[in-house]
Amino acid sequence: MASGTKERILDTAEVLFARFGIGSTSLRTITQEAGVNLASVNYHFGSREELVAQVFLRRLTPMNEARLTSLRQMREALGDAPLPLDQLVRAFVEPPLAMSRAGDQSGAVFVRLLGRTYTEPAESIHALIRDTHQAVIDAFKPEFERSLPSLSADVLHWRLHFLVGVLAYVMAGSDIMSLISSGHIHEPQSVAELVAQLEAFLVAGLQA
Repeated sequence: MASGTKERILDTAEVLFARFGIGSTSLRTITQEAGVNLASVNYHFGSREELVAQVFLRRLTPMNEARLTSLRQMREALGDAPLPLDQLVRAFVEPPLAMSRAGDQSGAVFVRLLGRTYTEPAESIHALIRDTHQAVIDAFKPEFERSLPSLSADVLHWRLHFLVGVLAYVMAGSDIMSLISSGHIHEPQSVAELVAQLEAFLVAGLQA
């Protein structure tokens, strides 16, 4: 029951933060919508700041752990050889795309929340997101350097920056893609198909 209450609070906070913004959503609103009392929030999270942090961490942590697990498995299988670029790209983009396309729409809600954080002055949240991604950056960047030895550090930096930008665009969902393409782009039937399309494009761009 305690676990269910905690998840209900997190689910409710995530939806309200995405809809109204973190700064504009009070604990009172969250507890009323979740059907719990303030003591439950204090028991599970201790503070509003920790509740906000856990809303982000429960999505970002498993996503990044999946990235790092894929990378570690590739490295163990291939020893010291440079990793195939297509597999490296897939390991980086597949977990966030799978999260964003969760069948219960929770991933889509979280992506909208992420989008809000980049337009609202919330430095503590920005720092949390950067810190959560740091292990992924530290692990993947040297592997991209090894797999793309002909690129200068500056060029590689820009291409990885564009990779993240394209990934963020695709994570935003089928509605925005359909709008920008005037309806000519339709959501693939599976995450695997979406990953394959994105992987081919990104590998070509990185190698250009």
